[in-house]
Amino acid sequence: MTRSNGSWWGGILVALGVLLLLDNLDIVSIGAAIREYWPGLLILGGVWMIFRDGAWSHPAPPTTGSTAGDHQVFGDINAKESTDFLTFSSVFGDTRISADSKQFHGGYVSSVFGDCTIDCSAASFADGEQSLRVSGVFGDMSVILPRGTVYALGAHTMFGGIHAGDIHRDGISSSVSNRPAGYDSARTRVRLELSGVFGDIEVHG
Repeated sequence: MTRSNGSWWGGILVALGVLLLLDNLDIVSIGAAIREYWPGLLILGGVWMIFRDGAWSHPAPPTTGSTAGDHQVFGDINAKESTDFLTFSSVFGDTRISADSKQFHGGYVSSVFGDCTIDCSAASFADGEQSLRVSGVFGDMSVILPRGTVYALGAHTMFGGIHAGDIHRDGISSSVSNRPAGYDSARTRVRLELSGVFGDIEVHG
């Protein structure tokens, strides 16, 4: 268990102990509190996950090249982009982005209610380390990389599975932190940071 996971579960035990103590002192009725406020626990868990994984500290766009983005509250996003850097966000709707830039630098994409697919299979990543961050709350997430891409993966989902090549994690609070041998010496490499709450995470490539 990592230190962050230990702190998370430790916090849950402390909160549970406080509730039981208040119930014993007839200050709070646990049954009523759970019936009324249990969705708040899901919200807090999701907020903790997003901030823990740094989903809001976005990678900086490249100093050269083009940037494209769209920010929707209602409606799906379906985009085919030849730009070098992506900045997309959606609240209610599915997001599907196909990138085919020949100097792709990654970017960041976020979704609240809806599935999210980032298809980079037709793109060529720029030399050096590039970063692609995707965060979601309700919905599945899929990232498709060009075949043979060297990538490091940091992924976490609270209620769902993670599937990336030979890596498979299922259950509650699934996490993956993988940096393959030779990553730092690869001429072109990609850092994937994927964070979800309700839904599966898949990486192909």
